[in-house]
Amino acid sequence: MTPTARALKAALLAACLWPVVAAAIPVIGGGVGGANISGWTNEHGNFAVEWGGAFMAAGSSGASYSAASSLFSLHTGQFAFAGGATNFTLRPGEVSIDVIVREDGTTSGDLVGGLATVRAGADGVPEAGIAGGEVVFVAQAIDAAALETDPWNVLFLFDVTYTHPALSSLGDYVTWQGPYAGSWGQGANFRPWDVSWNGGGFTFSDFYQTRRVPEPATLALVALAVAGLGFSRRKAS
Repeated sequence: MTPTARALKAALLAACLWPVVAAAIPVIGGGVGGANISGWTNEHGNFAVEWGGAFMAAGSSGASYSAASSLFSLHTGQFAFAGGATNFTLRPGEVSIDVIVREDGTTSGDLVGGLATVRAGADGVPEAGIAGGEVVFVAQAIDAAALETDPWNVLFLFDVTYTHPALSSLGDYVTWQGPYAGSWGQGANFRPWDVSWNGGGFTFSDFYQTRRVPEPATLALVALAVAGLGFSRRKAS
């Protein structure tokens, strides 16, 4: 096979791989980790949720969503850090989440904005240099989802700013997940962001490590560049 034919074959292979590469980019509805989500794709980029990475977890906790004010609100003192590179437990950790999501939008709704704040409990974590009541990170909501699964899941993507390095193994982004035990906007009339939630709470809730991943076009360009590099080396030899 001539060098030109090899280069054409490599380019055709890269083109054929494009649907596979594109399909590998995580999107809502991926069905990963029992949460029916593998990541996020939005105007901020593409993100993969690391369900096996660092996380913060809480047991059953109450939350509310008001269709009148479009405000989702969760405040709990039951969070604890686990996983990742940190070997201490933040128990109890205090978490406050307030996010405004308007309209129903089926899955995503219309995210206006929101904030999550995580602080240490009264005793702090002395071995990590965290004082009692100290804020360890704040996070800005950049995406939202409500998924009609069993149990029904509510998820937010947050961009994180750390005020203490102890939890930084969570990464620059986190996904908050809460399977909701109540009944809200199900079935053919699935309108989660147009119904006030009541009659239940979250069976648990977690912050999961989330990382930015390349866009499909970037991956395709890398494949073509590698093919071109191989061709140029063969030609030079």
